[in-house]
Amino acid sequence: MKKLIFITSIWLLSFISAAAEQISISGVDTSGLLFSGTVSLYVNITDNQGETVTDLRQEDLAVSESLNGRDYTPVEIVNFSEEVNEDKGISFLLLVDNSGSMYDRLDGKATDKDEERRINSAVKAIYALIQSMQGSEDKTGIALFNTFYKELAPVGSNRNSVIEAMQMIEKPGKDESFTELNAAVISAAGKFTRERGRKIIIVLSDGENYPYKPVRGEDSPQFGSSLYSTDDMIRELKRNSTTLYGINFGTTRDRDLEKAVISSGGFLFEAGTREELEAVYKTIRERILSEYLIEYRSGTEYAEQKYVKAEIPGSGAASGPAFYFSGSIFGKPSENFSWFYFASLALVFMVVVYLVLKKQSAPAEKAELEVTDFSGATQMFVVDGQKTVIGSSDSNDVTVVNGAGQSQSEATIIFDEKKSVYTVVSDSEVMVNNNPVKTRVLEAGDVININGATIIFNDKDQ
Repeated sequence: MKKLIFITSIWLLSFISAAAEQISISGVDTSGLLFSGTVSLYVNITDNQGETVTDLRQEDLAVSESLNGRDYTPVEIVNFSEEVNEDKGISFLLLVDNSGSMYDRLDGKATDKDEERRINSAVKAIYALIQSMQGSEDKTGIALFNTFYKELAPVGSNRNSVIEAMQMIEKPGKDESFTELNAAVISAAGKFTRERGRKIIIVLSDGENYPYKPVRGEDSPQFGSSLYSTDDMIRELKRNSTTLYGINFGTTRDRDLEKAVISSGGFLFEAGTREELEAVYKTIRERILSEYLIEYRSGTEYAEQKYVKAEIPGSGAASGPAFYFSGSIFGKPSENFSWFYFASLALVFMVVVYLVLKKQSAPAEKAELEVTDFSGATQMFVVDGQKTVIGSSDSNDVTVVNGAGQSQSEATIIFDEKKSVYTVVSDSEVMVNNNPVKTRVLEAGDVININGATIIFNDKDQ
Protein backbone atom coordinates (compact mmCIF):
# COMPACT_ATOMS: atom_id res chain seq x y z
CA MET A 1 0.00 0.00 0.00
CA LYS A 2 2.83 2.39 0.93
CA LYS A 3 4.54 1.56 -2.36
CA LEU A 4 1.33 2.37 -4.25
CA ILE A 5 1.00 5.71 -2.44
CA PHE A 6 4.65 6.52 -3.17
CA ILE A 7 4.29 5.69 -6.87
CA THR A 8 1.06 7.71 -7.08
CA SER A 9 2.71 10.70 -5.39
CA ILE A 10 5.67 10.58 -7.78
CA TRP A 11 3.29 10.33 -10.75
CA LEU A 12 1.29 13.35 -9.57
CA LEU A 13 4.46 15.36 -8.95
CA SER A 14 5.77 14.48 -12.40
CA PHE A 15 2.42 15.36 -13.95
CA ILE A 16 2.33 18.77 -12.26
CA SER A 17 5.94 19.41 -13.21
CA ALA A 18 5.29 18.55 -16.85
CA ALA A 19 1.91 20.23 -16.98
CA ALA A 20 3.14 23.49 -15.47
CA GLU A 21 6.30 23.99 -17.48
CA GLN A 22 5.61 27.65 -18.20
CA ILE A 23 4.11 30.28 -15.92
CA SER A 24 4.09 33.95 -16.86
CA ILE A 25 2.61 37.15 -15.46
CA SER A 26 0.66 38.78 -18.28
CA GLY A 27 -0.81 41.71 -16.38
CA VAL A 28 -0.58 43.61 -13.09
CA ASP A 29 -3.56 45.62 -11.80
CA THR A 30 -2.82 48.04 -8.96
CA SER A 31 -6.27 49.65 -8.72
CA GLY A 32 -6.84 47.95 -5.34
CA LEU A 33 -3.67 49.30 -3.71
CA LEU A 34 -5.10 52.52 -2.29
CA PHE A 35 -8.16 51.16 -0.49
CA SER A 36 -7.44 47.47 0.17
CA GLY A 37 -3.67 47.22 -0.18
CA THR A 38 -4.02 44.46 -2.77
CA VAL A 39 -2.47 43.83 -6.18
CA SER A 40 -4.06 41.63 -8.86
CA LEU A 41 -1.95 39.44 -11.14
CA TYR A 42 -3.15 37.95 -14.42
CA VAL A 43 -1.19 34.74 -14.97
CA ASN A 44 -0.85 32.25 -17.85
CA ILE A 45 0.12 28.65 -17.01
CA THR A 46 0.82 26.21 -19.84
CA ASP A 47 2.24 22.70 -20.19
CA ASN A 48 5.05 21.42 -22.41
CA GLN A 49 2.71 21.42 -25.42
CA GLY A 50 1.63 25.00 -24.82
CA GLU A 51 -1.84 23.96 -23.62
CA THR A 52 -3.41 25.82 -20.70
CA VAL A 53 -3.16 24.02 -17.36
CA THR A 54 -6.61 24.01 -15.76
CA ASP A 55 -8.15 23.22 -12.37
CA LEU A 56 -5.31 24.63 -10.27
CA ARG A 57 -6.19 25.70 -6.73
CA GLN A 58 -5.11 28.69 -4.68
CA GLU A 59 -2.85 26.52 -2.54
CA ASP A 60 -1.03 25.31 -5.68
CA LEU A 61 0.52 28.74 -6.25
CA ALA A 62 2.74 31.14 -4.35
CA VAL A 63 3.56 34.82 -4.89
CA SER A 64 6.56 36.78 -3.64
CA GLU A 65 7.41 40.47 -3.82
CA SER A 66 10.65 42.45 -3.89
CA LEU A 67 11.70 46.07 -3.45
CA ASN A 68 14.90 45.73 -5.48
CA GLY A 69 14.28 42.85 -7.92
CA ARG A 70 16.67 40.53 -6.04
CA ASP A 71 15.40 39.77 -2.53
CA TYR A 72 11.88 38.34 -2.56
CA THR A 73 9.47 37.88 0.36
CA PRO A 74 6.36 35.62 0.24
CA VAL A 75 3.04 37.49 0.33
CA GLU A 76 -0.50 36.39 1.20
CA ILE A 77 -2.85 35.36 -1.62
CA VAL A 78 -6.36 36.59 -0.73
CA ASN A 79 -8.25 35.64 -3.88
CA PHE A 80 -7.80 33.19 -6.74
CA SER A 81 -9.97 32.72 -9.84
CA GLU A 82 -9.81 30.69 -13.05
CA GLU A 83 -11.08 32.06 -16.39
CA VAL A 84 -12.18 35.28 -14.69
CA ASN A 85 -11.99 37.15 -18.01
CA GLU A 86 -14.65 34.85 -19.48
CA ASP A 87 -17.13 36.07 -16.86
CA LYS A 88 -16.15 39.73 -16.57
CA GLY A 89 -15.07 40.37 -20.16
CA ILE A 90 -11.99 42.00 -21.65
CA SER A 91 -11.57 45.62 -22.71
CA PHE A 92 -9.76 45.76 -26.07
CA LEU A 93 -8.45 48.89 -27.75
CA LEU A 94 -7.42 48.00 -31.30
CA LEU A 95 -4.69 50.37 -32.46
CA VAL A 96 -4.12 50.27 -36.22
CA ASP A 97 -1.33 51.80 -38.31
CA ASN A 98 -2.93 53.98 -41.01
CA SER A 99 0.23 55.31 -42.64
CA GLY A 100 0.70 55.31 -46.41
CA SER A 101 2.51 51.97 -46.52
CA MET A 102 -0.59 50.21 -45.18
CA TYR A 103 -2.12 50.87 -48.59
CA ASP A 104 0.56 48.80 -50.34
CA ARG A 105 0.34 45.08 -51.03
CA LEU A 106 1.43 42.53 -48.44
CA ASP A 107 4.76 42.17 -50.27
CA GLY A 108 5.36 45.93 -50.05
CA LYS A 109 4.59 46.75 -53.69
CA ALA A 110 2.19 49.55 -54.63
CA THR A 111 -1.34 48.70 -55.73
CA ASP A 112 -4.58 50.44 -56.68
CA LYS A 113 -6.73 47.43 -55.77
CA ASP A 114 -8.43 47.72 -52.37
CA GLU A 115 -8.52 43.96 -51.81
CA GLU A 116 -4.72 43.74 -52.13
CA ARG A 117 -3.93 46.42 -49.55
CA ARG A 118 -2.66 45.64 -46.07
CA ILE A 119 -5.27 47.90 -44.49
CA ASN A 120 -8.00 45.83 -46.13
CA SER A 121 -6.58 42.65 -44.59
CA ALA A 122 -6.37 44.40 -41.22
CA VAL A 123 -10.03 45.48 -41.37
CA LYS A 124 -11.18 41.96 -42.27
CA ALA A 125 -9.09 40.40 -39.49
CA ILE A 126 -10.52 42.84 -36.93
CA TYR A 127 -14.02 42.08 -38.16
CA ALA A 128 -13.35 38.36 -37.59
CA LEU A 129 -12.12 39.14 -34.06
CA ILE A 130 -15.26 41.12 -33.26
CA GLN A 131 -17.45 38.34 -34.64
CA SER A 132 -15.73 35.90 -32.27
CA MET A 133 -16.80 38.08 -29.32
CA GLN A 134 -20.52 37.50 -29.91
CA GLY A 135 -22.22 36.46 -26.69
CA SER A 136 -19.29 37.60 -24.54
CA GLU A 137 -18.86 40.50 -22.13
CA ASP A 138 -15.90 41.87 -24.10
CA LYS A 139 -15.72 45.58 -24.91
CA THR A 140 -13.92 46.99 -27.93
CA GLY A 141 -12.71 50.30 -29.32
CA ILE A 142 -10.58 51.24 -32.32
CA ALA A 143 -8.06 54.00 -33.05
CA LEU A 144 -5.77 54.84 -35.97
CA PHE A 145 -2.33 56.41 -36.01
CA ASN A 146 0.01 58.03 -38.53
CA THR A 147 1.08 61.64 -38.03
CA PHE A 148 -1.99 61.85 -35.79
CA TYR A 149 -3.68 59.66 -33.20
CA LYS A 150 -7.38 59.40 -34.02
CA GLU A 151 -9.96 57.50 -31.98
CA LEU A 152 -12.70 56.15 -34.24
CA ALA A 153 -14.78 54.40 -31.58
CA PRO A 154 -14.18 54.48 -27.81
CA VAL A 155 -13.95 51.25 -25.83
CA GLY A 156 -17.53 50.21 -25.08
CA SER A 157 -20.02 47.39 -25.06
CA ASN A 158 -21.43 48.26 -28.50
CA ARG A 159 -19.15 46.36 -30.87
CA ASN A 160 -21.26 47.38 -33.87
CA SER A 161 -19.89 50.91 -33.48
CA VAL A 162 -16.40 49.55 -34.15
CA ILE A 163 -17.58 47.81 -37.31
CA GLU A 164 -19.26 51.01 -38.46
CA ALA A 165 -16.15 53.06 -37.61
CA MET A 166 -13.94 50.84 -39.77
CA GLN A 167 -15.94 51.94 -42.79
CA MET A 168 -14.62 55.47 -42.22
CA ILE A 169 -10.95 54.51 -42.59
CA GLU A 170 -9.41 56.51 -45.44
CA LYS A 171 -5.99 56.69 -47.05
CA PRO A 172 -3.93 59.39 -45.31
CA GLY A 173 -2.91 62.60 -47.00
CA LYS A 174 0.63 63.74 -47.71
CA ASP A 175 1.05 65.42 -44.33
CA GLU A 176 -0.08 62.26 -42.55
CA SER A 177 2.78 60.05 -43.74
CA PHE A 178 4.60 59.83 -40.41
CA THR A 179 4.24 56.94 -37.94
CA GLU A 180 3.86 58.20 -34.38
CA LEU A 181 3.87 54.68 -32.95
CA ASN A 182 5.16 55.50 -29.45
CA ALA A 183 2.89 58.51 -29.05
CA ALA A 184 -0.10 56.46 -30.24
CA VAL A 185 0.48 53.70 -27.66
CA ILE A 186 0.76 56.31 -24.90
CA SER A 187 -2.42 58.05 -26.10
CA ALA A 188 -4.26 54.72 -26.25
CA ALA A 189 -3.13 53.74 -22.73
CA GLY A 190 -4.40 57.07 -21.43
CA LYS A 191 -7.88 56.19 -22.72
CA PHE A 192 -7.99 53.32 -20.22
CA THR A 193 -7.76 55.48 -17.08
CA ARG A 194 -11.41 54.94 -16.14
CA GLU A 195 -11.72 51.34 -17.29
CA ARG A 196 -11.66 48.50 -14.76
CA GLY A 197 -10.67 44.86 -15.12
CA ARG A 198 -8.60 43.35 -17.92
CA LYS A 199 -7.34 46.04 -20.29
CA ILE A 200 -5.59 45.18 -23.56
CA ILE A 201 -4.11 47.27 -26.37
CA ILE A 202 -3.31 45.42 -29.61
CA VAL A 203 -1.14 47.56 -31.86
CA LEU A 204 -0.82 46.54 -35.51
CA SER A 205 1.93 48.21 -37.55
CA ASP A 206 3.83 47.54 -40.76
CA GLY A 207 6.72 49.82 -39.81
CA GLU A 208 8.61 51.50 -37.00
CA ASN A 209 8.27 54.61 -34.91
CA TYR A 210 8.85 57.52 -37.32
CA PRO A 211 7.91 60.74 -35.51
CA TYR A 212 7.20 64.10 -37.13
CA LYS A 213 9.45 66.49 -35.18
CA PRO A 214 12.97 65.07 -35.87
CA VAL A 215 12.31 64.87 -39.62
CA ARG A 216 10.47 68.15 -40.14
CA GLY A 217 12.48 70.08 -37.55
CA GLU A 218 9.29 71.58 -36.12
CA ASP A 219 6.70 70.65 -33.52
CA SER A 220 4.20 67.93 -34.31
CA PRO A 221 0.71 69.32 -35.10
CA GLN A 222 -0.73 67.01 -32.41
CA PHE A 223 2.08 66.07 -30.00
CA GLY A 224 4.01 69.34 -30.05
CA SER A 225 7.66 69.12 -29.02
CA SER A 226 7.21 65.81 -27.17
CA LEU A 227 9.26 62.81 -28.30
CA TYR A 228 8.27 59.59 -26.56
CA SER A 229 10.68 56.78 -25.73
CA THR A 230 10.08 53.09 -25.10
CA ASP A 231 10.37 53.73 -21.35
CA ASP A 232 7.63 56.38 -21.65
CA MET A 233 5.37 53.76 -23.23
CA ILE A 234 6.11 51.23 -20.49
CA ARG A 235 5.45 53.76 -17.72
CA GLU A 236 2.07 54.78 -19.18
CA LEU A 237 1.03 51.15 -19.70
CA LYS A 238 1.99 50.28 -16.11
CA ARG A 239 0.27 53.38 -14.76
CA ASN A 240 -2.98 52.30 -16.39
CA SER A 241 -2.58 48.55 -15.62
CA THR A 242 -2.72 47.80 -19.35
CA THR A 243 -1.09 44.97 -21.32
CA LEU A 244 0.26 45.69 -24.80
CA TYR A 245 0.28 43.09 -27.58
CA GLY A 246 2.03 43.88 -30.85
CA ILE A 247 1.62 42.59 -34.40
CA ASN A 248 4.24 43.17 -37.09
CA PHE A 249 2.41 43.18 -40.42
CA GLY A 250 5.10 44.22 -42.85
CA THR A 251 8.73 43.96 -43.82
CA THR A 252 9.95 46.74 -41.48
CA ARG A 253 9.91 46.20 -37.72
CA ASP A 254 10.20 48.51 -34.76
CA ARG A 255 13.15 47.29 -32.69
CA ASP A 256 11.94 48.85 -29.43
CA LEU A 257 8.31 47.75 -29.62
CA GLU A 258 9.11 44.27 -28.33
CA LYS A 259 10.61 45.72 -25.14
CA ALA A 260 7.42 47.63 -24.37
CA VAL A 261 5.25 44.63 -25.22
CA ILE A 262 7.17 42.17 -23.03
CA SER A 263 7.52 44.63 -20.12
CA SER A 264 3.75 45.03 -20.04
CA GLY A 265 3.18 41.24 -20.04
CA GLY A 266 2.25 40.83 -23.70
CA PHE A 267 3.76 39.20 -26.80
CA LEU A 268 4.96 40.42 -30.17
CA PHE A 269 3.57 38.47 -33.13
CA GLU A 270 4.46 38.28 -36.83
CA ALA A 271 1.85 38.04 -39.59
CA GLY A 272 2.39 38.00 -43.35
CA THR A 273 -1.10 37.23 -44.68
CA ARG A 274 -4.68 38.04 -43.77
CA GLU A 275 -5.19 34.45 -42.56
CA GLU A 276 -2.15 34.69 -40.31
CA LEU A 277 -3.37 38.03 -39.00
CA GLU A 278 -6.78 36.60 -38.13
CA ALA A 279 -5.06 33.70 -36.34
CA VAL A 280 -2.93 36.11 -34.30
CA TYR A 281 -5.93 38.15 -33.11
CA LYS A 282 -7.68 34.89 -32.19
CA THR A 283 -4.62 33.61 -30.32
CA ILE A 284 -4.29 36.81 -28.31
CA ARG A 285 -7.91 36.72 -27.17
CA GLU A 286 -7.80 33.01 -26.31
CA ARG A 287 -4.62 33.51 -24.31
CA ILE A 288 -6.22 36.29 -22.26
CA LEU A 289 -9.38 34.25 -21.71
CA SER A 290 -7.30 31.41 -20.22
CA GLU A 291 -5.62 33.59 -17.59
CA TYR A 292 -5.79 32.97 -13.85
CA LEU A 293 -6.41 35.92 -11.52
CA ILE A 294 -4.32 36.03 -8.33
CA GLU A 295 -5.05 38.80 -5.85
CA TYR A 296 -2.47 39.23 -3.09
CA ARG A 297 -1.80 41.59 -0.21
CA SER A 298 1.19 43.79 -0.96
CA GLY A 299 3.99 44.21 1.56
CA THR A 300 3.96 47.32 3.75
CA GLU A 301 7.49 48.48 2.87
CA TYR A 302 7.53 51.59 0.73
CA ALA A 303 9.07 51.66 -2.75
CA GLU A 304 8.29 53.66 -5.87
CA GLN A 305 8.62 50.46 -7.91
CA LYS A 306 8.03 46.87 -6.78
CA TYR A 307 8.72 43.49 -8.37
CA VAL A 308 6.60 40.36 -8.16
CA LYS A 309 6.96 36.67 -9.07
CA ALA A 310 4.49 33.76 -9.19
CA GLU A 311 5.37 30.08 -8.94
CA ILE A 312 4.04 26.57 -8.39
CA PRO A 313 6.09 25.36 -5.39
CA GLY A 314 7.84 22.05 -5.90
CA SER A 315 7.33 21.98 -9.66
CA GLY A 316 10.18 24.19 -10.76
CA ALA A 317 7.72 26.41 -12.62
CA ALA A 318 8.21 30.11 -11.84
CA SER A 319 7.51 33.32 -13.72
CA GLY A 320 10.02 35.95 -14.58
CA PRO A 321 9.76 39.13 -12.49
CA ALA A 322 7.12 41.70 -13.35
CA PHE A 323 7.16 45.19 -11.88
CA TYR A 324 4.61 47.86 -11.09
CA PHE A 325 4.68 51.43 -9.82
CA SER A 326 3.34 51.52 -6.28
CA GLY A 327 3.50 55.33 -6.13
CA SER A 328 4.56 57.70 -3.38
CA ILE A 329 1.16 58.46 -1.89
CA PHE A 330 -1.12 55.82 -3.34
CA GLY A 331 1.03 52.88 -2.22
CA LYS A 332 0.62 51.33 1.21
CA PRO A 333 1.84 53.33 4.26
CA SER A 334 5.09 52.30 5.92
CA GLU A 335 7.58 53.56 8.45
CA ASN A 336 9.56 55.09 5.60
CA PHE A 337 6.79 57.61 4.89
CA SER A 338 7.31 61.10 6.27
CA TRP A 339 4.58 63.27 7.79
CA PHE A 340 4.18 64.84 4.34
CA TYR A 341 2.59 61.70 2.90
CA PHE A 342 0.05 61.40 5.69
CA ALA A 343 -0.75 65.09 5.46
CA SER A 344 -1.22 64.69 1.70
CA LEU A 345 -3.62 61.77 2.21
CA ALA A 346 -5.59 63.80 4.78
CA LEU A 347 -5.76 66.72 2.35
CA VAL A 348 -6.96 64.46 -0.47
CA PHE A 349 -9.63 63.00 1.83
CA MET A 350 -10.89 66.46 2.82
CA VAL A 351 -11.05 67.58 -0.81
CA VAL A 352 -13.07 64.47 -1.73
CA VAL A 353 -15.51 65.09 1.14
CA TYR A 354 -15.85 68.73 0.10
CA LEU A 355 -16.61 67.82 -3.52
CA VAL A 356 -19.19 65.22 -2.48
CA LEU A 357 -20.97 67.66 -0.18
CA LYS A 358 -20.81 70.36 -2.85
CA LYS A 359 -22.34 68.03 -5.43
CA GLN A 360 -25.15 67.08 -3.04
CA SER A 361 -26.02 70.72 -2.36
CA ALA A 362 -25.63 71.93 -5.95
CA PRO A 363 -28.35 71.58 -8.58
CA ALA A 364 -27.96 68.55 -10.84
CA GLU A 365 -26.14 69.13 -14.12
CA LYS A 366 -28.08 68.40 -17.26
CA ALA A 367 -27.59 65.19 -19.21
CA GLU A 368 -26.06 65.26 -22.67
CA LEU A 369 -26.13 63.23 -25.86
CA GLU A 370 -22.90 62.82 -27.83
CA VAL A 371 -24.08 62.12 -31.38
CA THR A 372 -21.72 60.78 -34.07
CA ASP A 373 -23.30 60.36 -37.50
CA PHE A 374 -22.24 57.98 -40.30
CA SER A 375 -19.74 60.53 -41.63
CA GLY A 376 -17.88 60.67 -38.32
CA ALA A 377 -19.06 64.18 -37.37
CA THR A 378 -19.84 64.58 -33.65
CA GLN A 379 -22.25 67.01 -31.96
CA MET A 380 -23.34 67.50 -28.34
CA PHE A 381 -27.02 67.96 -27.40
CA VAL A 382 -28.26 68.95 -23.95
CA VAL A 383 -31.21 66.94 -22.63
CA ASP A 384 -32.99 69.84 -20.92
CA GLY A 385 -36.68 68.91 -21.13
CA GLN A 386 -38.95 66.11 -19.98
CA LYS A 387 -38.99 64.70 -23.53
CA THR A 388 -36.19 64.67 -26.10
CA VAL A 389 -37.17 63.21 -29.46
CA ILE A 390 -34.53 61.60 -31.71
CA GLY A 391 -35.55 60.95 -35.30
CA SER A 392 -35.25 61.83 -38.98
CA SER A 393 -37.53 64.87 -39.00
CA ASP A 394 -36.15 68.42 -38.86
CA SER A 395 -38.73 69.10 -36.15
CA ASN A 396 -37.17 66.52 -33.83
CA ASP A 397 -34.92 67.68 -30.99
CA VAL A 398 -32.08 65.56 -32.40
CA THR A 399 -32.14 64.84 -36.14
CA VAL A 400 -30.33 61.75 -37.48
CA VAL A 401 -31.08 60.42 -40.96
CA ASN A 402 -30.17 57.16 -42.71
CA GLY A 403 -29.28 56.96 -46.40
CA ALA A 404 -32.00 57.29 -49.02
CA GLY A 405 -34.41 54.38 -49.16
CA GLN A 406 -33.49 53.06 -45.72
CA SER A 407 -36.04 52.83 -42.92
CA GLN A 408 -36.04 55.63 -40.36
CA SER A 409 -36.61 55.11 -36.64
CA GLU A 410 -37.67 57.46 -33.90
CA ALA A 411 -37.04 57.30 -30.15
CA THR A 412 -37.88 59.54 -27.19
CA ILE A 413 -35.83 60.08 -24.04
CA ILE A 414 -38.18 60.78 -21.12
CA PHE A 415 -37.03 62.32 -17.84
CA ASP A 416 -38.77 61.23 -14.60
CA GLU A 417 -38.30 64.07 -12.09
CA LYS A 418 -39.43 62.01 -9.07
CA LYS A 419 -37.01 59.15 -9.72
CA SER A 420 -34.43 61.38 -11.45
CA VAL A 421 -33.95 58.83 -14.25
CA TYR A 422 -33.96 58.97 -18.04
CA THR A 423 -35.73 56.31 -20.12
CA VAL A 424 -35.51 55.74 -23.86
CA VAL A 425 -38.84 54.71 -25.45
CA SER A 426 -39.56 53.70 -29.06
CA ASP A 427 -42.43 52.11 -30.99
CA SER A 428 -39.91 50.06 -32.96
CA GLU A 429 -36.79 48.43 -31.59
CA VAL A 430 -33.60 50.49 -31.29
CA MET A 431 -30.18 49.22 -30.25
CA VAL A 432 -28.91 50.12 -26.77
CA ASN A 433 -25.52 48.62 -25.88
CA ASN A 434 -25.91 46.26 -28.83
CA ASN A 435 -29.28 44.95 -27.54
CA PRO A 436 -32.65 45.60 -29.26
CA VAL A 437 -35.08 47.37 -26.90
CA LYS A 438 -38.32 49.34 -27.02
CA THR A 439 -37.91 50.84 -23.54
CA ARG A 440 -34.90 51.02 -21.24
CA VAL A 441 -33.75 53.10 -18.26
CA LEU A 442 -30.50 54.77 -19.31
CA GLU A 443 -27.27 54.90 -17.39
CA ALA A 444 -24.23 57.09 -18.00
CA GLY A 445 -22.17 55.67 -20.87
CA ASP A 446 -25.03 53.77 -22.55
CA VAL A 447 -24.70 53.70 -26.35
CA ILE A 448 -27.79 54.10 -28.55
CA ASN A 449 -27.70 53.24 -32.27
CA ILE A 450 -30.44 54.77 -34.40
CA ASN A 451 -30.61 55.70 -38.09
CA GLY A 452 -26.91 55.06 -38.61
CA ALA A 453 -25.83 57.35 -35.75
CA THR A 454 -24.02 56.38 -32.56
CA ILE A 455 -25.34 58.27 -29.53
CA ILE A 456 -23.59 58.16 -26.14
CA PHE A 457 -25.79 59.10 -23.17
CA ASN A 458 -23.93 61.13 -20.55
CA ASP A 459 -25.83 61.81 -17.32
CA LYS A 460 -23.55 64.15 -15.37
CA ASP A 461 -25.59 63.65 -12.22
CA GLN A 462 -24.79 59.91 -12.03
